[in-house]
Amino acid sequence: MIDYRLDRTPSTEKAALLYQEAGWIDTHFPLETLSTMLARSWRICTAWNGEELVGLMRSLSDGVSDAYLLDLIVTKPYRKQGIGREIVNRLVQSLRADGVDWIVLIGAPGTENFYHFPGCCEMNGYTPFRLVSSPPKSPNDEP
Repeated sequence: MIDYRLDRTPSTEKAALLYQEAGWIDTHFPLETLSTMLARSWRICTAWNGEELVGLMRSLSDGVSDAYLLDLIVTKPYRKQGIGREIVNRLVQSLRADGVDWIVLIGAPGTENFYHFPGCCEMNGYTPFRLVSSPPKSPNDEP
């Protein structure tokens, strides 16, 4: 049975295993950086099988208006069992209970079907932008 928690931040080491499996960090990624990422998140929803961390998602928020969901990860043996969807639902419910009503996320290419569920819709008419670490020298330069 999977236990979903909003009040249990995983150890950095357990979270690192999920991030590594997902290919988002490698074994040389500084654990201090990951620890700071977790600590500075507004809220984290985790999924546990006993003491094994099997999934997580973080939110960044001001706590009253806007939130951004990121880093949905479910370990491979536990995928396709509804765990990811339940993590999203619980995190969204928690944010809405705080009064946060503008909740966004960006799915990686190929994940569109996962996010097609009640209460989640594509933001037609909006274009996501990413600020790069080395901005162009002029507005006409390509990033």
